[in-house]
This record gives sequence, C-alpha cells and structure tokens, in this order.
Amino acid sequence: EKSYTITNYVQNWCKLCVTCGFAGWGTDTVDLELDSLYLVEKDNFESSRLKTPYAQLESVDWTRACCCCYSVNFASPGCGCNKALVQELADELQHRKIERGNVAQIRQLEALDVQAREAQLKLAATLEAMGSSFPPSDDNLVTIYGSPQLAPKAMTMKRPHDGPSATFETKTYDLTNYCTSFLACCCSLGMAGPCTHVEVELDPEEMVQTTSNWCMTTSQRTPYAQLGSVDVESACGCCKSIPDV
Repeated sequence: EKSYTITNYVQNWCKLCVTCGFAGWGTDTVDLELDSLYLVEKDNFESSRLKTPYAQLESVDWTRACCCCYSVNFASPGCGCNKALVQELADELQHRKIERGNVAQIRQLEALDVQAREAQLKLAATLEAMGSSFPPSDDNLVTIYGSPQLAPKAMTMKRPHDGPSATFETKTYDLTNYCTSFLACCCSLGMAGPCTHVEVELDPEEMVQTTSNWCMTTSQRTPYAQLGSVDVESACGCCKSIPDV
C-alpha cells in the first residue's frame, strides 16, 4: 500500500480567494491499496473519500501541457510542475491496473481455461488406460438410471466457445489530423508547432494513444475491455472517424 499527496497549490489559492479564506488550506491525497485506490479530499467545507477499484480504472492518462505542467488522470500536484511525482504515480497506477484490473482478470481466466483443458486431457488418458469410456454409452445409462428425461427447452444451453484465446501482434498507426494541427498552430500563434502528431499503438492487451506537439504531450493507456463503440462514424459525406480514437 502506498499514499501520495497530490494537493494542487494553484487550486487551493483560488479556492481561498473565492471563499475569502473560509475554505482553509485543503489537502488531497491518493491511497493505493490492494484492490482499489482512494481519492481523499479535505478542507473546512467538505471531506470526501472516493473509492475506485483498479478494474474500473478506464485508463492512465499522462499529460504535459504548456511545456512544464504535468498531470496524471485526476492529479496535478504542487504547482503543476512536479514531473517526477506525476511519472511515479502514473507508473504505479499502470502497474496496479495491469496486475489487479481487467488485464489481470483476463489473464486469470486464460490460466483457468488452460488448467481445465489439462484436467480434461488427463481424465481422457486415465479413462483410456482403464479401458473405460466417457461419457458412458446410452445402454449403460439406461441400465443404471432408467429411461432418460429430457431437460426443458429453456434449460438447454449452447456449447460454450472453447477455442484458444486470441493474441495479437503490436501494431502502430499514425492518426495525425492535418486540419486539427493547422488549427492548433494558428490558435497558439505558432507555439504548438506546425504539427500535432497523434499515434496509436495497439499492444496485445491495451491501446496506447500518444498526442504531442511543441507545447504538450499526452499518453493515454486504455485496456480493450474499457473501450466504447468502435463503429466508424461519417460526417459531411467524406469524413470518417472512430469514437474515442
């Protein structure tokens, strides 16, 4: 278990000014426990403790903005320039998301499936060595249990999918949008640079989307189980896009 102080000084000073000092100096901490993280916020007006299981942590978003301001998901500690703390928290969240979140659950299910297949093969080999068969013949079942009674139709189930779990190789796609890059360059008076580069890397277990220009860099890691719709959307007759990408 680990705990990090993620109090943002700028937000605190703004809150003090707006409330004429009545809110007091607030503190924000994040407690990383075995299966969940707890976001704790305290000041003179309120006290909250928000629990989020790692399995419900949709993504780990690491962001650099205005060249020197860093944040990860809900945290931008200090004056916003504490790169080391933000990077450490991002790495810790990513590690726990992999080990205790959706990715870990999928790995456990795959391991359980392998164990079940091994048990099935061992049972088949044992029955073959004993000269027995499974399932028994219909004649033997009738002799032992009598005439069979068929289950109601509502209770019949289709055979579950027993194929191997799919694995995918890592692929990288350049999704830079030139119109967005031009607008970013114009709105920032050229400070963002001529191109806002967008790259999507499809790892075996999650999607990593990286956006970067001269002023900012963001990295978003999202497990496939947390992706929303992947239907292609059309606009203006010729523009194509995918939600969340």
